[in-house]
Amino acid sequence: YFYYHNIPFESMENTFLYDSPLYKEYISYLDNHSFTDAYEILKEKTLYDPFDILSTLADVLLKVINLKLEKSELINLLNYLAKNKAIKKLKYTQSIKEIDEESVLTDDDYLFMLGFSLGNYPVIKKDIDFYSDSEKELLNKNTSSIINQITNNQLSNFILNTKNLTISFKEKLNNIVYYPSLLIEELYIETKAGVISNHRYSKELTEFEVAKYYDLNKLYGINHKNICTYTKEELGYNSFDHSFKPLDNYYNDDFLTLSYTQISEYNHCPFKYFIKRILKADIFEETFNIKLGILFHKILEDSANKEIDLDDYHEYINEHFETHKEKFFVCLLLPQVLDVINKNTEFKKNSMFEDTISEDEIIYKVDEKTNLIGLVDLTYFDKSDKNLIIVDYKTGNFKFNQDKINYGIDLQLPIYALLLQRKYPDFKILGMYIQNICLNKKALNEKNPYSLVGLTINDIDKAKRLDPLMGNITDDEGKKINSSTFIKGLAIKSDGTLSNRGSNLVDEDTFNNFAEVAKEQITLTVNNIRCGNFNISPIKFSVDPSSACEQCQYKDLCFREFSDIRHINISKNSDERKD
Repeated sequence: YFYYHNIPFESMENTFLYDSPLYKEYISYLDNHSFTDAYEILKEKTLYDPFDILSTLADVLLKVINLKLEKSELINLLNYLAKNKAIKKLKYTQSIKEIDEESVLTDDDYLFMLGFSLGNYPVIKKDIDFYSDSEKELLNKNTSSIINQITNNQLSNFILNTKNLTISFKEKLNNIVYYPSLLIEELYIETKAGVISNHRYSKELTEFEVAKYYDLNKLYGINHKNICTYTKEELGYNSFDHSFKPLDNYYNDDFLTLSYTQISEYNHCPFKYFIKRILKADIFEETFNIKLGILFHKILEDSANKEIDLDDYHEYINEHFETHKEKFFVCLLLPQVLDVINKNTEFKKNSMFEDTISEDEIIYKVDEKTNLIGLVDLTYFDKSDKNLIIVDYKTGNFKFNQDKINYGIDLQLPIYALLLQRKYPDFKILGMYIQNICLNKKALNEKNPYSLVGLTINDIDKAKRLDPLMGNITDDEGKKINSSTFIKGLAIKSDGTLSNRGSNLVDEDTFNNFAEVAKEQITLTVNNIRCGNFNISPIKFSVDPSSACEQCQYKDLCFREFSDIRHINISKNSDERKD
């Protein structure tokens, strides 16, 4: 009770040096250091020592370090002494203290003597010592009866001379019967029934207590007189409601700063967002893929300002990739980043989109208390025609699916479109794309690797500014190349219009609507977070073969059932569709 109500409490029980975390830490240092050096290391690292562990440890060390014994023997001896060395107790200006009848009280102190039962007050000493009472009489030592008389007198004097004293005792706990201390009659202490706390009239508490009576009946056959207050069905006894109860206005007054990743996490599963972002129970593991992605992004960002030499990144690789296995695969995959840079340089050289901005951070004000921050990997500008395109780097085989955005998923490109519309209102967005910058062997063997994958506005004149080579060059056999070298699925048909073979073309109204949908989903997500709606409701799309919770590190916490999953039927990814 003291712990849950945050009430300072001083116990009479001792805590010993051996049980201190600082002592455990000191012992761990002895594996590689001497007793003195280990102490100095501990002293240097210890910033807060309210129990004065360091001084207590020093007192114990002085008794052993000069002994001529093996180190292991000294450690065993040190452990023995530490187990018997009490550490300093915290003292509070105001607190609840555990005391005995020898303690000194002032008239301002309030004392509560609990469990005033026979056998506890006073504690009755029995004739079970090594020396029997008859032997103690011969040895002129106090017998158990004399000790009981002394204890009885001492306790009686303590009670009679203590002001502000409240004594309480119980008559029964479950099937155990308690009898009041004989001192009640001896000292003529007036007794009266205890006051029933008003909180017992709470329906929730009553249900909880009746459930405990059912537990006692089930486990031990004990029938409590109040067990019939509720039936098992009314209590939902032995049933479990795993659903999440909303936290009303949880974020009502807080300022929120969100990212695309957090929006996506919430819409994949609100409960997962709650565990990770609200309770902050996430253990971030910097996997090889994450570290590789960070390195690729860093190099691509650097390429905007200088010529890239991979030798310049050896120190970074040695610092961030620990094992030989990781370093081997980094060296194997890293040359791909040069191919990506060359591909993008070639695109800028042949396209009207000659100007770029890398790692463009944009802040979008959702409302007075909410900001959305986005970091756009690469933006290409056609300044003469006032157009731009968005590119987001991915080191995995990510595919944008426009059908998922209505469910708050795959919103990254639409959110970036919204952000760029706000930051560059004089420019129209011609396309938004993913560029997979680290490919597997199969993808590398495909035609035009590192091509941009995504959506383009169906406008032949603007598309030709995006890739002027399309339809104007020939291959080695003299055949005209109608497909774009840089944009996957973008091609010109024989009649001079754009081909929609991969369903990668959209009209301008549909394209602009993506940003509006992103805006709606952002607002909806923010409102749900502020209302404390963190339901256990993972989403699963028909196009995704894996389970909705297969890779979730919190799946042991939610006890989700099949009915909790939001099963969504949508079309396949846009680049897999056929005419």
